[in-house]
Amino acid sequence: LHDIGKIGIPDSVLHKPGKLTEEEWRIMRTHDQMRVAIIRAARASEDLIRIIQTHQARFEGSTADPSMPARDKIPLGSRILSVAEAFDSMVTGSVYRTAKSLEEAFQELRAHAGTQFDPDIVERFIREVSASDTNRCERPDRLSTRSLDVISASIDELMSALEGENTSAVGNAAWRIKGIAARDGNQQLLELAKELEQLAAQQGDMAAINSCAQTLIHTASTSAS
Repeated sequence: LHDIGKIGIPDSVLHKPGKLTEEEWRIMRTHDQMRVAIIRAARASEDLIRIIQTHQARFEGSTADPSMPARDKIPLGSRILSVAEAFDSMVTGSVYRTAKSLEEAFQELRAHAGTQFDPDIVERFIREVSASDTNRCERPDRLSTRSLDVISASIDELMSALEGENTSAVGNAAWRIKGIAARDGNQQLLELAKELEQLAAQQGDMAAINSCAQTLIHTASTSAS
């Protein structure tokens, strides 16, 4: 739920290739307040709201925002979410940033341990992810159970976008599938999603987009079986 506020951010800003303008950054920053308003309206617990409000607090404290807690005053859930969010962003990448390998992401987390992140959480997180990655290597190109529902919804969105020849929606669906494939270590699906995202961004030949998309859909179905 930490990024639910992005539901109010236009896709043209959220998935823009290249640098954002100052006005676009202002729009992006509104999701901080929006996400809290949404989950509060949904009658979420105050503990959950507090986690989402403080998950960007720096472990060493912030001179820019002294109202933010530091060290063990930061809720444990916030410290965990902070590390998980940074890691997810690094290994998934975006339209303007290449995804990092696991080792590169681990190095980046450790470089900021004690300043941005709780160093104990960083080391525990790395141990858990490394163990999970070992298990994935024993089952190549399989999607985790928790990813199947998200993949299914993204495939439905992709098929609808193809039918309407909506290249922007095709790119958005490919972007989501790419993130899931990266997290699950499904290299074949990851490469296809990257290719489809690039074709959609270029607004190229719909025949090529359709061909790539159908291959991706078949690969996703195979990975789920």
